[in-house]
Amino acid sequence: FDILPTDGEGLLATPRGQVIYSAELAVDSFFWLSGFLAAYVTSKIAGVMAARVWVPAAVVHRYLRLTPVYMFVVVGWWKVLRVAGEGALWESLDYEYDLCAKWWWTNLLYVNNLVPFHEPAGCYGVTWYLPNDMQFFLLLPLFVLLHRRSPRAGYAALLLGGLASMVYAWWATIQFDLKIGIASGMDYSLDYYMRPWTRIPPYLVGAATALAYRDAGGRDVVSPRGHTALLLFGLLVAGLAFFGVYPFNQDITEEGVPHWKHVWYITLSKPAWAVALSCLCWPCFYGRGSLIAFCLELPIWEPVAKLTFLMYLLHPAVLDLFFKSNNTQRVTFDEYWWYVVVAGTSCLVAAAALVVHLLVELPCANVMALLLPSRKGAAGRKAPPPVLADDDAPGGPLTRGDSAEIV
Repeated sequence: FDILPTDGEGLLATPRGQVIYSAELAVDSFFWLSGFLAAYVTSKIAGVMAARVWVPAAVVHRYLRLTPVYMFVVVGWWKVLRVAGEGALWESLDYEYDLCAKWWWTNLLYVNNLVPFHEPAGCYGVTWYLPNDMQFFLLLPLFVLLHRRSPRAGYAALLLGGLASMVYAWWATIQFDLKIGIASGMDYSLDYYMRPWTRIPPYLVGAATALAYRDAGGRDVVSPRGHTALLLFGLLVAGLAFFGVYPFNQDITEEGVPHWKHVWYITLSKPAWAVALSCLCWPCFYGRGSLIAFCLELPIWEPVAKLTFLMYLLHPAVLDLFFKSNNTQRVTFDEYWWYVVVAGTSCLVAAAALVVHLLVELPCANVMALLLPSRKGAAGRKAPPPVLADDDAPGGPLTRGDSAEIV
């Protein structure tokens, strides 16, 4: 059974195969979640502290919380893991190691989504996400402080930021002839996928949702029927965004779909996904999330949430070991084999993440807690709380856990 589509045949040409390409919407889920948590907590802090105090403190805390374990994984993959395999596939990683030798400092400064500009992401390519999230976090206080002065102005600024990003995405898709799905190439990655000015809408939607939740003050301002309508609308929009890539994945040998459809899907899909998340989560905040809330509130997600950041960082290294380290290994694709591999490698990644969490991430977090001010200063004044920590998050599975703190 082939994976690449030809005349509607192949895994990618099936509805279930869309999970492969639409999986990139998971990144937008994390952008939404990060924007929600950051706005929720910083809006709380902004009410009790001067901006000249909490903004620098938040940035420093975030940098120190992320960077040690981040660089541990990058350097470990670059300098240590390189001796673990052999053969042509393993040697193909030498190009990526050379990129690390040249561009490692861009990871340290969280600019590796911009430098080098006209080349793929430099050292450890999957980390393009982190500078985007850091850059969004640096912009967020502007929106939060404006919202404190005037809620309408704050929401208007968030809306204008999202619309400006969408207009640029529309223009770039036409200007650079970008395509989605099986026809996407390096231009899609360089001119759209990893750029902050095209990926910020979900972050802004998450931030707007958090500010609206705070403005509601715990009051349920939506009727029961309204909550039901939000759930249904969210499911509809999420389904359209997720399966909307289906027409673009029917045949690798020909164009098939007019370019204007690529333009509108690229422009609208990620903001629409973020709006769907807001619609699905809002009823959950008030105990009206039905089956969605039940699934998201399962206790199993709490310990898993503490590992998701490291699972994201470690999964490329585990996949390299699994698929590239053995010179004699041959892979014959089969759909059921693929399901088993996904499940097996997910377990291996989780196990590796647990080890690094216990031996590196947790000790670094404890050292940072000793070095930085506690929640209450010596004089009884509140010191800057750790940004996006568990106890600052509103209830619910989407806002708990250390992974939420750092992504």
